[in-house]
Amino acid sequence: MLHDVLFKDISKSDSDFVSMREAFGLVLKNADIGLPSVKVSTVDIGGADGTIDLTEALGRVYYNNRKLRFTFSLGDRSREFVQVVSDVATLLHGKEMAIVLSYDNQWQYTGRVTFNKWKVQKAICEMTLDVDAKPYKEKVEPVSNDYTAGTYTIINEGCTTVPVLKVFNSTISINEVHYSVGTYTAPDFALKTGENKVSIIGSGTLTMTWHERRI
Repeated sequence: MLHDVLFKDISKSDSDFVSMREAFGLVLKNADIGLPSVKVSTVDIGGADGTIDLTEALGRVYYNNRKLRFTFSLGDRSREFVQVVSDVATLLHGKEMAIVLSYDNQWQYTGRVTFNKWKVQKAICEMTLDVDAKPYKEKVEPVSNDYTAGTYTIINEGCTTVPVLKVFNSTISINEVHYSVGTYTAPDFALKTGENKVSIIGSGTLTMTWHERRI
């Protein structure tokens, strides 16, 4: 089975995913998906052994960006490779993209793409794309639920994520923080992994939307 990579320009709300195989006749030869490194924080105390590890001082582990690298070969020999190189570079180079792998197609990565290089050697045409990606991959389809006044247990099966909150009709209180009518991405309201107790007070309606995240 031939694998594929799909890219979507996230700066354009109406853009669709573009298949490298269907649009350009490219076959995925290699996908190097790096894991994000941990943001390690330590303090060296003079006159004492070792160091103090503050990596989780803010409550959880935080991560740096991750590196992705894709190498493609030209599978459709009816295409002019130099033209394919130009078309791919025009579409992707320097742009922030959502990226989906055909063999893991429920999840997407997000990052800035760099067209690294291309080469032709013994009739083999190849190109390499690098991506400086965010630490987590996210579910392509978001979770979205509506809530009114009450107490709820919200299950987040992935890593900690910050949902988008949309408040309708009237001001409400979410875990004792007041929100008027509007849309919020509230860093003070995050869904940690597992069970999250949420108390809502008021006559308004809340829509909460988030993408499950995993490493």
